Amino acid sequence: MTLFKDKSMLGKLRSKFVALNMATVAVVLVVVLGGILFFNHQQTQAQVDGALDEALKPYVTYALEQSGDISKSDAVDMAKNDRSKVASSIGNRGDKDLTPIAVYKVSSDGSYSYLSDASSARLSDYILEDALTDTIHSSDFDQSASIVQKSEALDDLGLYCHVAFIGDTAYVAYADMSSIQGWQQLAVILVLAGLGALVVFFVISLYFSRWALKPVEESWTAQKNFVADASHELKTPLTVILANTSLVQKHADSSVASQSQWLESTEHEAKRMQGLVDDMLTLARLDEGLPESHQFSQLDLSTIAEGTLLQFESLAWENNITVTDQIEEGIVLQGDESKIDRLVNTLLENACKYAGKGGQVNVLLKKEGNQALFSVSNSGAQIPAEDLPHVFDRFYRADKARTHSDAAGHGLGLSIAAKIVEEHHGSIGAASDNKLTVFTVKLPLGK
Repeated sequence: MTLFKDKSMLGKLRSKFVALNMATVAVVLVVVLGGILFFNHQQTQAQVDGALDEALKPYVTYALEQSGDISKSDAVDMAKNDRSKVASSIGNRGDKDLTPIAVYKVSSDGSYSYLSDASSARLSDYILEDALTDTIHSSDFDQSASIVQKSEALDDLGLYCHVAFIGDTAYVAYADMSSIQGWQQLAVILVLAGLGALVVFFVISLYFSRWALKPVEESWTAQKNFVADASHELKTPLTVILANTSLVQKHADSSVASQSQWLESTEHEAKRMQGLVDDMLTLARLDEGLPESHQFSQLDLSTIAEGTLLQFESLAWENNITVTDQIEEGIVLQGDESKIDRLVNTLLENACKYAGKGGQVNVLLKKEGNQALFSVSNSGAQIPAEDLPHVFDRFYRADKARTHSDAAGHGLGLSIAAKIVEEHHGSIGAASDNKLTVFTVKLPLGK
């Protein structure tokens, strides 16, 4: 299968995932099925032993009465009760749990007789003689001993028996060994069922391994793309810095003032690279869930929005951008003030950047149910519908024409904004129509 042909890290991880699941299920099946077989065998053994003991009990009871260990009246009652149980058991031919039993009385001289009232089966003569030979020996009879009982398995004949020696007489009850060995057939059935279950679970594990590891695969892919994009973003400023450094070195005798062009360019690219690194570190901290929600405090979103809007007035005036706002007072929520401030700043900066000269930016903040709704819209080029779902991806730019240095940024601002909103248990979305691009944030209000 392709699962095991995939030599990538995720392929190896899937293989380990499936192997671990299969090993766990196999162990559980062995324990469960083994337990079923063990208890079934024990139960069957106990039933057969009980049936054989029940068949011999009337004769043992009589011997106890003869030896004076119990009274005659008790012996009669016990014998009647025992014989009625045996007769009832023998007569119950339709019972699937009935254990066929053949009972014989054997004298010390080797003669024997079949006890039909205690039997539900009968052995053929040639099997009986071999069974009695293997079961009873002349040395087993002991006149001085009151009662001696034993059990024995005759594997060659496929029989299992209980024997009670009472003076010079022995009572033998035989049962077919298959009555005890029924667990073997059950074992075959359970093994086949277990193998079938393993095959089914293997197929299920293959499917669920892909489903369970899909977030890991997505994270791994995102990480690779992030590293590639970050490397690409860092490559340009590093190239410029190295080129400027080379030019300065070629004119080592020139004054600093004469080479200010290259030095200023180097400083600009260094600051740009520093900003990118800072944004990447911010995203890394947000990915780790820092700060925790218990560090949140009550803050006034209305005040933050108004303060941030004032900071952009000069930029808007320089670019002839018209800014309108509808900010409702007293909107309070729980959050990290520095992060919320960055969220508002990012959305306003993004709007002013892409509104263009002579454009328009609209800011709205109001309560909507138990949430605060904050939206920033700007005129300018619209974002294509196919790009809208990706505007919060790292290093993603909907308009490839916007990749010119300063105007484009690093492509991390909206990603950071989305992580801040997620950290505050809110939602953020983007829409672009009617010549306006709108970013809308909803955050839960503080209690």
